[in-house]
Amino acid sequence: MKLINIEGYIQTKIASYLINLYPYPRPIYLIKAGYTNYLLDKKCGGDDQLNEQGLKFAKYINIFFENEVQTEEEFKQSTQPVKILCSTLKRAISTAEQIKLGVEPIKIKNLDQINYGLWDSLTEGEIEKRFPELYQEKVQDSYRFRYPRGESYSDLVQRIVPVIFEIERSQSPVIVVAHLSTLRCIYAYFTKNEIREMPHIDIPYNSLIKLIPEVYFCGEKRSF
Repeated sequence: MKLINIEGYIQTKIASYLINLYPYPRPIYLIKAGYTNYLLDKKCGGDDQLNEQGLKFAKYINIFFENEVQTEEEFKQSTQPVKILCSTLKRAISTAEQIKLGVEPIKIKNLDQINYGLWDSLTEGEIEKRFPELYQEKVQDSYRFRYPRGESYSDLVQRIVPVIFEIERSQSPVIVVAHLSTLRCIYAYFTKNEIREMPHIDIPYNSLIKLIPEVYFCGEKRSF
């Protein structure tokens, strides 16, 4: 859509936000993609398939939504089909595909985990040992620190903006299956967390966060 008589970066961003805003409560479900052996080894990044534990969690998620459809008014009253958004990484796709609500997951590259660059596949201990000075920079400012040849949380926020718009304009429940870094950005936006708190927001594995945005606040419920 072309914005008429609007000039300037900030003005255009505000107008785009208002165009995409749907000011009625509908649930947003945030789910961190299930466990893989790669992640159990505490390595950064990677694109491994779900292991047995991860697949078990994904199937349990489906049972949760089967019940949610039957009991929650937001599902009963919605005139639009639910949206399932997921990243393009294997573990997120496999988790999303276990949710049997009659719709296909929408794979969105913007929901991929933060780019760890040269640190991909390394553990926290290996990073601290091999890159002590850079590691301290990360500890001191986790929001602005950019992984070598990778991204910072500041970069990631810009990448997530189109996903936020997609969620905001939705008139039906939205399920987001992604990764810790990208879910932190979405969660921080809806719950109005301070921007520097974003890299430290706790979103555990094998859990589900249900957000219901209202006019001046956002309701939250955690399951599992």
